[in-house]
Amino acid sequence: MAPFAETHGPVGMDVQELKIPVKLPQQATRKVARNWSGYLTEESAARRPSALKAAFKHLTTPGLISLGGGLPLPAYFPIQEVTVKVPTVGKWSETETATHGTDINIVKYATAVASTNGVHTQNACIRTNDLSHVPVVGLSSTLQYGLGTGDPHLVSFLKAHTQMVHNPPYEDWSTTLTCGNTYSFYTCLRMLVEKGDYLIMEDYTYSSAISTCGPMGIKIVGIDMDDQGMLATDLDAVLSNWDVSVRGARKPRVIYLVPYILISGFD
Repeated sequence: MAPFAETHGPVGMDVQELKIPVKLPQQATRKVARNWSGYLTEESAARRPSALKAAFKHLTTPGLISLGGGLPLPAYFPIQEVTVKVPTVGKWSETETATHGTDINIVKYATAVASTNGVHTQNACIRTNDLSHVPVVGLSSTLQYGLGTGDPHLVSFLKAHTQMVHNPPYEDWSTTLTCGNTYSFYTCLRMLVEKGDYLIMEDYTYSSAISTCGPMGIKIVGIDMDDQGMLATDLDAVLSNWDVSVRGARKPRVIYLVPYILISGFD
């Protein structure tokens, strides 16, 4: 039987972070981010790590055969390989991609596995052009059950990208993946806003954000805007004159902002 790492991929395993040779701005010693745990909802504060996911770290132990987790053997995955054509750097249009795009072939296994599994030795990711720094991630990994934070290889890539583009000024930052904007917003509400609380928003805001708050029992207070966004003076006036007996809830602790506004006609 092949080792777990070869037949099931990096589920619950550490993936070495990508090292991108980019010169980042010089910066003084990075600080540790402030502790915001006091703002968590009762539900979020009560959460504990999944016992099942916590056990994944033991799955790479040599000789261990796992009967838990419900992880299927990749030999039963019906997709053997996938080929996609993506834009070549400098040629981004649809027409240029069709004529000069780069074909990427992704096969099932990243490394060689025992012949008893009927799998041949092959690279996981092959490009038609001879390009370096090609990540080796097979379909046996990407089609497998994974972590709630996202595929470790993709998370590692996005963290390296964030480091390169945004260079966060903290030591203890990371990235996570979600299903999209509205789901991310919903998750943040469950983490930070209790039922019956108010959430501060701009007068013109994302419609799905408003729709999400209603069923959760979260009330909204809108703040006036100008062509630069939310008015600090109006925000100060609302919070300074907050009356719990009138509003029926404590003073808001969370503000939802949209970085650019389209519905009101200014950007």
